[in-house]
Amino acid sequence: MARYLSENEQLSLNLEVGLLCNRRGEVCIAFDDPVYVHADAIFVDPQDHTLHAIIFQTPYLIAHISDGMLAAFTSSREALLAAVQPDGQVFELVAPIIVGHA
Repeated sequence: MARYLSENEQLSLNLEVGLLCNRRGEVCIAFDDPVYVHADAIFVDPQDHTLHAIIFQTPYLIAHISDGMLAAFTSSREALLAAVQPDGQVFELVAPIIVGHA
């Protein structure tokens, strides 16, 4: 049976992200779109290995993640969100990580 993508999933299809985890276990998501840095929270679904940015109470799929990144995100309380703005400056904010099932 075919599964249709929601409008939010379609919007995030063109998003490019980089996922980082340092030796201390801190996680960072580098976005190509600075709008995502304003996320209220990062939602992690361990069941399907997905990350979602919660923006204005709406989840946006941002990545499917490996077992290693899943472990890093589920053991972290917050994530550093970063993007390069049009003026070339790096924009960073911190968002809480919520672990659950969608």
